[in-house]
Amino acid sequence: MTTRLLLKKRSIFIDSGMTIAAAEFLWKIAEEKMTPGQKIYLILTHHHSDHIFGMRIFKGKGAEVIAHPGVNEFLANNGERYRQFILKSSGWDQKKADEILGDVRLSAADRTIEKDEVLKIDSEEICI
Repeated sequence: MTTRLLLKKRSIFIDSGMTIAAAEFLWKIAEEKMTPGQKIYLILTHHHSDHIFGMRIFKGKGAEVIAHPGVNEFLANNGERYRQFILKSSGWDQKKADEILGDVRLSAADRTIEKDEVLKIDSEEICI
């Protein structure tokens, strides 16, 4: 499940959904309440497909991606291997996977956090 926090000047998304369509849907709903130039954050809680496969949509909108170093290592090194795992375990061929998942592209996080951290945004404190 993806969550979104709306602050005055920032939007924070927790995870990005499993499919490109899911991420686009979430973005479309959130965009209606956002102001132009608003800073966007995407916090990835872990590396499972239902939390990261939609990240391309948020990166494309300029989101700063935040993740634990272990998640970041996975994103940078194993993203395509994970997609192949999904293909193998689901029994889908590449065409079917593309129809269902969309054009999934994973990339390294912009920022990593190694331990509990307080993210200060718009004078609000968010513990991550």
